[in-house]
Amino acid sequence: MQNNQQIIQLDVLAKIEYLSDIVEFVGKIVIRLGLTDEESKALQLVTEETCLNVIEHAFDEEEIGRYSVFVERRPGKIVVAVEDQGLPFDFTKFQPDDNTGLGMLLMKAFADEINFLNIGRGGKRVEIIKNLSYDEIASLKDIQQEETKEIPRAPSNEQVTIRLMKPEDAVNMSRCIYRSYGYTYGWEFIYYPEKVKELLKSGYLTSCIYLNSSEEIIGHFALVRPNPSDLVGETGMAVVDPRYRGRGLFKKMKLFMAEQAK
Repeated sequence: MQNNQQIIQLDVLAKIEYLSDIVEFVGKIVIRLGLTDEESKALQLVTEETCLNVIEHAFDEEEIGRYSVFVERRPGKIVVAVEDQGLPFDFTKFQPDDNTGLGMLLMKAFADEINFLNIGRGGKRVEIIKNLSYDEIASLKDIQQEETKEIPRAPSNEQVTIRLMKPEDAVNMSRCIYRSYGYTYGWEFIYYPEKVKELLKSGYLTSCIYLNSSEEIIGHFALVRPNPSDLVGETGMAVVDPRYRGRGLFKKMKLFMAEQAK
């Protein structure tokens, strides 16, 4: 999976008569990318208001202006962006506490995140970002948080193996952390296996896991990068199944990941 995948780019004459067709097309595309009908309708509303703002305010009356609409797929997110090279605009007008007009629509009606960007000679860009919904690990029928009780140790002679984590390991990794920490772990995305898969595929996340003789994940250690091309990142998401503690698995996983980074 590419880190950021541009799905469409539409270059449009800044005239209101084309707006409804553009908005309808965007709505159909985002449904294909995983949004629900209800989410698509909300996004169409926000897209319409954003484009209308460009049509009405970005160009002088005698000017024949154009603007561009993009739909992008990022790990765990769908982005609709609107760019124009019209008149400079005061982005501070639309802040999270704005309760009127476009600001209210963007921040309250739909978006999980809004970016107002000055792209220099390229003009200005508004990004409307919607996080994709994922099933939480706790919603899987075979996962239940057990009552606190004494956990028996695994046999000391049981063979365990270490390797790099694959996207298809995401569900079992989430189970491992959920069973060890419940919902108390600080990295919230680990409770969403599909999101973990995307982060692994995109290169934002690199992990190693320990497996027991039953191929059950009993240890995990990760390197999280701000950008996939970065050579360094933040280590974390370290967990060892309580049955296998006291074997030095954490230290071994840390050394394993250090070797992988060379």
